[in-house]
Amino acid sequence: MTNPVFVVQQAIDQALTDYVGRDLIVACSGGPDSMSLAVNAFELSRRRDWSVTCVVVDHQWHSNSGENAKQVKNTLLRLGIEQVEVVQVGISAQSNKESVARDLRYSALLEFSNKLNNAPVLLGHTKEDQVETVLMRLVRGSGARSLAGIPTKRDVYLRPLMHLSKEVVHAALSDSVPTISDPANSDENFLRVRVRNKVIPTLKTELGADVIDGLYRTAELLRVDADYLDKLAEKALSEVIQAGQLDIKLLQDEDPAIRTRVIQMWLLDNHVPSSSLQSVHIWAVDELVSKWHGQKEVDLPGGFEVRRDSGRLIISKSTLGAK
Repeated sequence: MTNPVFVVQQAIDQALTDYVGRDLIVACSGGPDSMSLAVNAFELSRRRDWSVTCVVVDHQWHSNSGENAKQVKNTLLRLGIEQVEVVQVGISAQSNKESVARDLRYSALLEFSNKLNNAPVLLGHTKEDQVETVLMRLVRGSGARSLAGIPTKRDVYLRPLMHLSKEVVHAALSDSVPTISDPANSDENFLRVRVRNKVIPTLKTELGADVIDGLYRTAELLRVDADYLDKLAEKALSEVIQAGQLDIKLLQDEDPAIRTRVIQMWLLDNHVPSSSLQSVHIWAVDELVSKWHGQKEVDLPGGFEVRRDSGRLIISKSTLGAK
């Protein structure tokens, strides 16, 4: 077996091949995935003359979260990483707690990136995380883009370990380095935890261990297709949009695969929240084009609505407020 430290550091190095800057940000929760990423990125930085800043986000989910964040910081400092920041984000009680936490976490990391001239932010997602995401989206009836899973690169965010298993990533971290187990990772109120602890082990037992690699490859293949369709949809959107509204006559000539993507892009561009926008919303808006029979406006997350008027699709804030 190839040395796991070499494999992980090579993955980080390859993800940053085109990066000419000096500053790096590593998101570190203190779990074995992100701790391995932080330690190996730091070791690699000594040879690459990078300046590594580790950011520990405290979601304040439980009474020990602040102490855990402090422990993670102290561990990183003892390992020689001099720049370690802890940032607290508050989460109110809501049904989509996991989604809100993710948005707040990414927002906090982006602030640090902006302070360092858009420095890349390294995230510790692994192959298993990708498979969990694909399975979660599969049961929700998602399209190709969603089933393509988490992108390895988006804006300033990089996931250099995405193609590696947790086994390899964990093996690249010395047993002497303490890690934190987040209670949220064992809370089966979260779908992801149930998928990780129940669904995936069952799939491995019934279908074989190769099911993880198979689902990962499926996501990669779908990403290629989705990228191509998105490019076509971006071109179509530029052709059908008029003063912020969609020309129905031009839009209805598009293939449904492109038309629904155009609608989705248009809705997101108008700030309909991506975390709440579902395929049922997009189909309902599409029916204002493809199955028009005088129906009323379509209500959307975030308090938006779309209506058909004078040959155009028009988006506005609902007079009834957020839905």
